[in-house]
Amino acid sequence: MRKSTVEEYEKITIKSLGTYTNYCFPERHDESNPLEVSLSRFRTKVHIVSTKCEFGGYRWWFICPKTHKKCLNLYFSPLDSTYYSRETLNLSYVSQNKSREQRIVTQTILKRDEIEKRRDKIHKTHVNNVPTRKYAQLLRFQNRGLCRSLREYLPILERKMCRLERQYITLTWESLV
Repeated sequence: MRKSTVEEYEKITIKSLGTYTNYCFPERHDESNPLEVSLSRFRTKVHIVSTKCEFGGYRWWFICPKTHKKCLNLYFSPLDSTYYSRETLNLSYVSQNKSREQRIVTQTILKRDEIEKRRDKIHKTHVNNVPTRKYAQLLRFQNRGLCRSLREYLPILERKMCRLERQYITLTWESLV
């Protein structure tokens, strides 16, 4: 069964918190005592904490009301009009609901589109019968991307062919008997 995706839910991020609340983050805050921020637009309150980053500064996190875990995004649950983490609402990303074949085909199409964009930017492909630097880069990018897609997709095609061959042999055998 397909899970609901995060794209189907309204979310609030730490970065967007200021636009919803006019909240100004203090420079630092004790993690053991979360701050409470009121989201007036949604008539709900969320807790935030900060952790010290390894290379200086602080990172702010929401605290999920149900699991009490830190998260960067909270998603609106229409059932009880409150915000929860992705884990709590059992949400997935669209790409997680796709099969491996669909992901490979999507990547191949995106790669092809990227190649065409790069090709449109190139004005000259050769100077004195020598490929230009940008054109040579494009060819390398194109070969690398297509080879990778083929390497990933060929085993899938082989498995499908074997399955189809078995079905065909079974059908022909049944028609003979």
